[in-house]
Amino acid sequence: MLKKTKAILIVILVLVPLIAGIFWLTGCLVLIAGVIWLANSNVGFIRYINRHVWLYAPIGLVGVVLLAVWMRVFILEIYAIPSGSMEDTLLAGDKVIVFKPAYGPALPHSPFELPWLNLFFVLSESAKERFNDDWWPHRRLRGYTRLANNDVVVFRLPGNRDEFFIKRCVAIPGDTLLIVSDTVFINGKFLPHPVGVKHNPFYQHRNTFVSGEAASGQPQVFPYSDYFRWNIGNFGPLLLPKPGQIVELSEPQVAIYWNLMANTEGLTPENRDGHYLVGGLPAKTYRFAHGYCFMLGDNRHNSNDSRYFGPIPEQHISGKATLVLFNFHNGRFDHRRWLKRIY
Repeated sequence: MLKKTKAILIVILVLVPLIAGIFWLTGCLVLIAGVIWLANSNVGFIRYINRHVWLYAPIGLVGVVLLAVWMRVFILEIYAIPSGSMEDTLLAGDKVIVFKPAYGPALPHSPFELPWLNLFFVLSESAKERFNDDWWPHRRLRGYTRLANNDVVVFRLPGNRDEFFIKRCVAIPGDTLLIVSDTVFINGKFLPHPVGVKHNPFYQHRNTFVSGEAASGQPQVFPYSDYFRWNIGNFGPLLLPKPGQIVELSEPQVAIYWNLMANTEGLTPENRDGHYLVGGLPAKTYRFAHGYCFMLGDNRHNSNDSRYFGPIPEQHISGKATLVLFNFHNGRFDHRRWLKRIY
């Protein structure tokens, strides 16, 4: 009866992603189930390995490490919340699960993104010189849902492989973002405030707490240009490029998109007597190869987010934050945060 129950569970686990069209996950689960079946079978060489600890122990250890690497790369990661930038949705001390099959896991861009296995590359001086470089092109496997406005996501900044942020993705590629008096509009429509969003009468602006009125009109937010008199409460309109998006190359447009073109697209526009060169060739427009998102912290007046560091390439999103495991802060657990779903 027990064997029959196990068989039914395995079949269900394999069929669910297969029906959803997530074939990579189906293949992985079939492979794992096959290895488990083989390890418990009466095949001759398996019986031989099981009788010799000097073989069984290292093979088992390698298997456990590979399974752990697979879990972290393809299934889930756990991140700690260090600050209050996502209050009251997430609190300092929260341990958050990021479920990667939601959008589909992004395959590693570098061997340094392979947990534990990256230790072999850390020991190489020549490899460490390329720590922040992308060794392999971006590829994301299929997920069971798509990135949507107001999703809480984990991502990293371009050129910074080991520092991750968790924010709310308010605008996705192709959207036009506008913030008016702390109210977010996407494509001209009001974007509902999530339940946990927090507004303060005073906010941190360039490391100094000032009132919204005092900071108004100062070019101290992205794109840090005198062409745009934006602040954190009144920002945009800003078009978030999607793959294939064409923008005109004018001084205001280049001021907005220069960092994206230089850091992610790999092409820096040059102004030659009022005319632009891209890749050394004259150009009046530019077609984006990547998609970009706009991130906001739920603690809207005290968050280091896209209002300061600009849009984030969609390929740098690690996954969707789905669950708070627990909260441990200032030496104690908060029982109210156990297994709390993130909205």
